[in-house]
Amino acid sequence: MLSEQLINKVISATKLYEGEVPYMYLDSKGLVTVGVGFYMPNSDDATQFAFNKPDGNGATASEIAADYAVVQQMEANRIASYYKREAGLTMTEDAINTKLAEEINSFGGELAGIYSDFDGFPDNVKQALFDMIFNLGATNLRKGWPSFNKALANADWAEAAKQSHRRAPVSEARNDYVSNLFLSV
Repeated sequence: MLSEQLINKVISATKLYEGEVPYMYLDSKGLVTVGVGFYMPNSDDATQFAFNKPDGNGATASEIAADYAVVQQMEANRIASYYKREAGLTMTEDAINTKLAEEINSFGGELAGIYSDFDGFPDNVKQALFDMIFNLGATNLRKGWPSFNKALANADWAEAAKQSHRRAPVSEARNDYVSNLFLSV
């Protein structure tokens, strides 16, 4: 079980390092995204999100699909503000926070599946792992980081700190944040 305090720390850090964009945009890979890195593979998936029209009223599924199609056709790999449009749909901060809390709880289950000792890990280790899984995805974290996972299995937090370093586009500030969480245990 994740404490409310831990969830709030993870929400704050995730917003800081992922950014928070209330409208649809194309991420660095050209994928339609919204909120705090919420990938939407298709317009049907996008309709599962709570979007509002510029007048503040809720958007219909067809309006969400139409907005998705517009953004999908825009030039990729631009700064998020490039995708902001006067007629575009947006998510409220409450809707973003609700979705992010859902993602965190889902990732908590995935982390417990990857690391049998996850529930017993110190909160700072859990917080670092949430950053890693949010950025890398569960499959990549489980299969693509053997030295990191070995350090976790041995509760070698100093080695986990070293092995947690990710390459660009992950910022050094974000890498330092995760490393320092492991080193603080």
